[in-house]
This record gives sequence, structure tokens and C-alpha cells, in this order.
Amino acid sequence: MAIENPEEVLAQIQRNSSRSLQRVVDESRNIRQNYQERKIGDGNLMEQQVKILLDFIYNKDIDFLRQAPTEAETKARLAKAIQQGDVERLAVNVRDAIEQVAIHMYHHGILQPLMDASRPDVTDIWVFGKYGIMYREYGQNHWFVNQSGERIHFESHDELRRYIERKLGTEYRLDLSAASTNAIFPDGSRLIYRDKACGFSTWINGEYVLFQNEPILCIRRFGRAFSLEELMMTGMFTARMRLYFEFLARIRESFLIGGPTGSGKSTLQNAIMEYLPQNELTAMLEDTPDAKIRGGFFLRLYTQEANGEDKGEITIGRNLFDVKRLNSQNTLVGEMRDGFTAMRASDVAMMTSGLFSTTMHAETIRKMIKAYINMLKSSPDRPSEAYAFDLFATCFQQLISVELVHNKPLVTEIGEVLGANDNGVDWRPVFERKYSSNKVIFHGLSERMIERAYKYDVVIPEELLSPGEESIE
Repeated sequence: MAIENPEEVLAQIQRNSSRSLQRVVDESRNIRQNYQERKIGDGNLMEQQVKILLDFIYNKDIDFLRQAPTEAETKARLAKAIQQGDVERLAVNVRDAIEQVAIHMYHHGILQPLMDASRPDVTDIWVFGKYGIMYREYGQNHWFVNQSGERIHFESHDELRRYIERKLGTEYRLDLSAASTNAIFPDGSRLIYRDKACGFSTWINGEYVLFQNEPILCIRRFGRAFSLEELMMTGMFTARMRLYFEFLARIRESFLIGGPTGSGKSTLQNAIMEYLPQNELTAMLEDTPDAKIRGGFFLRLYTQEANGEDKGEITIGRNLFDVKRLNSQNTLVGEMRDGFTAMRASDVAMMTSGLFSTTMHAETIRKMIKAYINMLKSSPDRPSEAYAFDLFATCFQQLISVELVHNKPLVTEIGEVLGANDNGVDWRPVFERKYSSNKVIFHGLSERMIERAYKYDVVIPEELLSPGEESIE
């Protein structure tokens, strides 16, 4: 409770001769001093009180902290410490200060507004040492600032490391000898932390400034699962394309999605998976289990880095080897990056009774084919180019290209793989986006796809029965 007249309270206390009141006298002096120093605003006073409480917990009450107290226990301990005068008390609402300490210790601290469930469209967060915090929301990057427009930042490198260790669990400690740390928060968000041979540069007041040896933290949030309908409403693809994606899953067409970083490849892949039959087992292979897939039950296999003795590493290639024996009907690989993995994926794709899908960094269908073929040829198996063409045509029936146009993700073309010969992969366009006429051209379904619809007893949507075109804005 705020004290109306600190001078009067101090005088009343000083009239009491008991030595036991000396501590209260000192506390009241501090209150009077803070009231007299009007340069300090209420907001700064609260920040100082929070720092005092955090310093007490982390540096002076270590035995309590080692007991891994719950949030409620920590709040009670701080309230008692303030009551007993073990920590300095400023002229602020103590309950609010303790609540902010709890947010620092048990939630996301200064990052809480960006990690809060009320802001699901914040997808990425970057912490640049003590300089500032950048985040991406609705596809746009912004600096995280307070009401005055000042950058919000961590006070020290130790505070940043403490935040990471706290969020990864009481038993986790950062390996400061490693160049970087890759891990998963309990909510599934991915993080990478690096504090060796890194930094950043900018221009300040017309001068170039290089910040060296500043740690960098990136958090890729475990976002919500988007439906095809929601993605369509963003303008990523048209209504007929949405029906086509749903149709692909129902007839178990294996597909490859290509596009640049941040174009929504994985988001689109996950949305399509909602339409797989719910009574089939689907295996999802990824670096970290951060994909939220709408629909039924999914088997998850993810990677693991080697320990300090260089043992225990689990790669996507190893998971592809294991998934063959797990006998799932459908298999998804989060991203294809190297030849060894691509070759192992070929084995899985040929053995999978249902659908196989993956993503890669390449724009346009022609570039996707070329990049994937080059990956296959770079594998230790060293397949001939003609064999690589055959493997590609065996793995995928559909190719989906996503591009960032004016920083907006757009499905620009969809192609159907027809086969392979010694000279390349044969494919035909199914959907083409024409910017000159602002239309998306649909070239119709092939006889092969129609037969698959009969095979799986899937009704073909009326909009897909014949070729057509759609206007786009």
C-alpha cells in the first residue's frame, strides 16, 4: 500500500526507542528518498523493485532456488522477505512487483507479450544480445518497443542465458563450450542460441557500428494449425486450388512443396494433411516436433544432436530408415536438405502404401526438379542422372511451388508428374498463376487421377470436373 506522508511515518517510528525498529526506520528512509527523487517515474520504480527481488532470489537466496520451488512458493517467499525487511521495498505496489517477478521466472519475462497465446500470429522472435528484440507478426518484422518507443531488451547476457535455461527445465544447463544450442521449449517452440563468433551491425547517428561477441537467440513459435480455408482467405491460393489440395490428400497423391524460407511450405503441407483418412497411421519426420497438424493421430520422429562424447545423434536419414519398419501408411518429412536423406526418402516413398510428402527450398517447378535431382546425385550412392530422374518420378506425383510476392506467400503453380526418361522428368501444369491477366488457369484432371478417385471411392468436386479459370485480386 502506498504511504501518503513518509515524513510523518518516519517521525512516528523514530519516537519509539526500541532497537528492533531500526530496520523499519531504514526502510521508511528509503521510501522517503524515493518520494523526494521525483526524477524517477513510477514505471522506473517498479522496474527497480523487480530487479531488487530478482537479485534477491538469484543471488542471495540460492538455497531456496535450488529446491526448484513452484510459482506459488516463490511468490510466498518474496512476500515474506519483504515483510521481514530482507529486501529493500520501494514505493510501489508489492503484489504487482511480485507478479512481474513470477512472469520473469515462470513464464517468458520481457518476451511474454510476444509469446502470449493472444498473439498467435507472432511467428518468430530474435534477441540480439542487450541491443534489442525483433519479432515477425503477420509476415512483417518489427522492433519490440515500450510505450515511449524505446527498444525493450535484456539487461545482461547472464539474464538471457538464465531465461533459456529456465524455459528448458530445471535440469537443463547451457553448454557454453558449444558454438550453438538447438532445443525445444516445453510448448514445442524451436530455439537456436549462439554466443560464439557472432554479433550484428547497424547504423547509429550516421555511423556504422559493429557489435561483436553479442549472443543471438531465435525462437520459432509453435504456432497454431491453419486450415486450408484460412490459408485461402489470406489469398495464398484460390477456391479451386483449395478443393484440389483436399482432393490430393483423399486420393493419396504424394507431393513435393518448394519455396523460400517463410513462404508457408510447412504450413500448407500440414493443412493438406487434415484430409487424410483418420483411420490411417501417418508418420511425421522433422528436426523438432513443432508441426501442428490438423486431424487425427500422427507418429512423430525427430532428430537429436550428439552428446559431449559424440554419441546419440539421430538424423532424418536414421528416422527414414526406422520408419520403414514402423509400417505407417503415410509419411511426411519436414524438409529435404541433402542427398543421403533424399535417397533414403526414395526407399520410404516406394514402400509407403499411401502418401509421401516433403518440402524443399526452391522456387518454381523446374528449379524444384533440378535441385532435387542434384541432391539425389550428390548422395553416397552416386546414382546416374537417368536413375535419379526415375527415382524422382517414383516419389512424387504432384509438385507445388510457393513464392513470396511482395512478401506475401502465393501458390504460383501446381504440376503433375507424368514420368521420366533419360533426358529429364516429364510433367504437365495443372494450375498456373497468370499475373498479366490476374487469373489462375486450371488445366483439368488427368485420367490417372480420375482412376485414383475411383480406386479410393472419392467423389470428385464439381469444380474439378472440367478445366477453367479464376480471377484473382
